[in-house]
Amino acid sequence: MGTNTRERQIASRALMLLLLDAGAAGAVATHDLSICELAKERPSLVKNVHFGDLEEDGEMTFDYVLREGIVETTNALEVLRRAGVPISAV
Repeated sequence: MGTNTRERQIASRALMLLLLDAGAAGAVATHDLSICELAKERPSLVKNVHFGDLEEDGEMTFDYVLREGIVETTNALEVLRRAGVPISAV
């Protein structure tokens, strides 16, 4: 949703709340950790889960096991590095 970070967060939150208030059920995939805050506000309706990545023999792999909570690691910059994009430390 949107290209502006602040507006994307506001719009995503508003849409999620609209759906929750309408009684909708489903799954939302996001890379925006601010959306995960809805689980604190609506704990009976929102549950955070994630997939993790594994590093094995220098290769990034995925086991596709759904885990509870918010992901505590990131891999986007490493994926870009492996694709040849020169990413320096931030």
